[in-house]
Amino acid sequence: CLFLFFTFILVTLSGDIVASIKTLIDLVDPIFIFEVSRHAITHSVHLDYKWSYVINLSGRWPMENIWTPDALPTTAEEAESQGWVAISGCDNYLGILYTQDNSGPTEEHPLGLRYTASGAVAGVQATIFGSSKFGNAAPDNLVELGYWKVNNGTESWRMDISFRSSSDMCSDGVPSSLLGDRVVINQDTIAQSIPLTAKDAQERLWTPGSCMTSMGWHHFYDLKTAPEQSYMEDQLLPLVPMYNPPDITGTLNAFFFTSPVAQPGSSAKYLFSGAADWESPALVESLMCQNWCDDGNCAWETRSWATMHIYVSSSWKNLTCPGGSGPVGRSCDF
Repeated sequence: CLFLFFTFILVTLSGDIVASIKTLIDLVDPIFIFEVSRHAITHSVHLDYKWSYVINLSGRWPMENIWTPDALPTTAEEAESQGWVAISGCDNYLGILYTQDNSGPTEEHPLGLRYTASGAVAGVQATIFGSSKFGNAAPDNLVELGYWKVNNGTESWRMDISFRSSSDMCSDGVPSSLLGDRVVINQDTIAQSIPLTAKDAQERLWTPGSCMTSMGWHHFYDLKTAPEQSYMEDQLLPLVPMYNPPDITGTLNAFFFTSPVAQPGSSAKYLFSGAADWESPALVESLMCQNWCDDGNCAWETRSWATMHIYVSSSWKNLTCPGGSGPVGRSCDF
């Protein structure tokens, strides 16, 4: 999904600012990158970068000039030295939660990191806030099915992604791998695993979408009509994996959290500073649809999507898509 590139071409000095800008906005919005050595489907990971946004007004978009790296902690010790705060004890299924603010997840910083009792990275957490005229940031059906967990007393919801088994979380032993060997949604409740290979994804009726430079081959799961897509916000599993290479041999390269309500942290005011965790600005319907290869059918009721990418493979650096075109080499020809 998408991190927005703008080429500015003045058309008129009056009217809506959107009408005075030609947007080439295609899609790349990597935020959090975990450097990985890819061997089979077990990922040996180094948490490496948080990317902030820098728009290149020259009209050229070399990747190395677009993003500015900011190191993320790979251990609990590093997290504490960088200002992350432990706000929980050790949960037997999820580990210890660290956030960027003393008060816990906030609208600007909804990303949390999980660590084991021995200090190894164990997973990530995303929190979403608010609602729009189209419904809550966490659609009721996705709450009922256990994908989003309600935060008591607030209009917010959370999802935990675990990279390790529950037996590792509160153990004093140091795990043999830096990341783990799984991607599991809410291991403390529904414990739904995400396919680590494209082959497994398609055998489990995930729908293949488009391929994009650095991201890979998107796959989606419709909770009502899989492997077909209903394009109903409350039926889209809100975690989207991407695989590389874009064929049946592909292994997990990245995934993104998504919500059909623009998040406070995806406000356009963060486009230049990159101060918040969600990709900025939020995606309009047509841009969200670029993640599929179904231009004639993709349509959503909501008008704004929030996305946050987590990368779990070093292959993103050289990842391209066969027949790709546009600013991020989007392709449906494979």
